[in-house]
Amino acid sequence: LTAAAANRLTISGAPSFSDSSAYGGRADASGGTSGLYLATNNHVTIDITTSLYQVFGGSISAASNDTADVGSYGNEVTIRQGTIEEVYGGRASGSGMVDVSGNRISISGGSVTQIIGGNAYSKHQIAVADDNAIIITGGTHENIIAASVQSDSMQVSASNNAVYLSNTTVKGVTGGYSTSTDTAASLNYNSIVVGAEAVVTSNVHGGDAIGTGDGNSAAHNSISVVQGGQIHGELVGGNLKGAGDVSYNTIQISNGSVGSTVSGGRTAGDGSANN
Repeated sequence: LTAAAANRLTISGAPSFSDSSAYGGRADASGGTSGLYLATNNHVTIDITTSLYQVFGGSISAASNDTADVGSYGNEVTIRQGTIEEVYGGRASGSGMVDVSGNRISISGGSVTQIIGGNAYSKHQIAVADDNAIIITGGTHENIIAASVQSDSMQVSASNNAVYLSNTTVKGVTGGYSTSTDTAASLNYNSIVVGAEAVVTSNVHGGDAIGTGDGNSAAHNSISVVQGGQIHGELVGGNLKGAGDVSYNTIQISNGSVGSTVSGGRTAGDGSANN
């Protein structure tokens, strides 16, 4: 076991490293290694008046010829202010099993171009990014993804992730997202709440898979637009480019507004859509 665990990083004031990356915990496996590599329970707090390139709660990377399993669990990132390109609660990549689950991002101000709660990629095995959460209560941001997964060889899961928005303007929100082109993706039970004083200027998808292979599912996702929340783009509970299951998604609009199409589930191929 190799672990980067229980570290705390705080950056405040006006530091000058706009092209730099900040890590709560980081471990990189060299070529040909095996075993287990973890980044767990790390905490990062950013409260700056300047800029950063990337922020990671926990990050694990294994070379393409490794057989190591990697995981990034239970990491937390807090952004109070600052201009940042990318923020990840947890990220892990390798050739073995990859699990990036239970990470949390809380943002109350600033500007971030891309926010991903959990990001998992495996070349040969299963990739999982479940139970990640993003809570945004201020600032202006883009490209909010609670969990993003990809495997070149086996199935993936981005399920039970959550996004909560209030008092913010953001561009684009997705609960569970799969970039796998041929392997099956499970993007289920994700939840998104667009609440008071929240404005989403683009689309909101509960589950979204770009692959056109069989066996995808984006089911049982829930999206709520409440307390004056606004979505200017389309609202889709489960969205599949190929065949699969987009059933039992739930959309609630109560004292909120949506500026384009509303769909419980949408699939471009053969599949079921019972919402």
